[in-house]
Amino acid sequence: MTEPFTHIPRHIAAATAMISFCGGVTMLGILGWTGDLRRDSWLEALGTFVLPAMIGAAIAGLATARLFGGGGSLGWGLAFLGAVVATALGALIGGAIFVEIIEGGALADAIYAPVVVFISLVTPLIGPLWLVIMAATHLVSRRLRMH
Repeated sequence: MTEPFTHIPRHIAAATAMISFCGGVTMLGILGWTGDLRRDSWLEALGTFVLPAMIGAAIAGLATARLFGGGGSLGWGLAFLGAVVATALGALIGGAIFVEIIEGGALADAIYAPVVVFISLVTPLIGPLWLVIMAATHLVSRRLRMH
């Protein structure tokens, strides 16, 4: 009997996990940037905002993981494309999870999630952090593809 998920290549699994982590870190940054992360509500924020963001990012990461880890400038270009698509798709999925399951609102409101995420990427903290994590995702994926 085979173990579940043993058929997923290591570079795909690593990229998926790192993109999920990036989604969580980005959401924490957004909550800090908007002032919604207060000392008395950080645990609630983890369950309400960060967990859906990480789930959405993991699903998007699995869908885009093959774009990470390629060689040369084309590899970096594909990784950047993968990072942007994973971010948009992850925010949309995470927003839909938040709106539908946690808030019980209209699914159409989930479209605001990618807008908020992309606006936050121009801030001096969130943007560079996102870029570093996505670049690390590409480099780790590249290394795992070679071995």
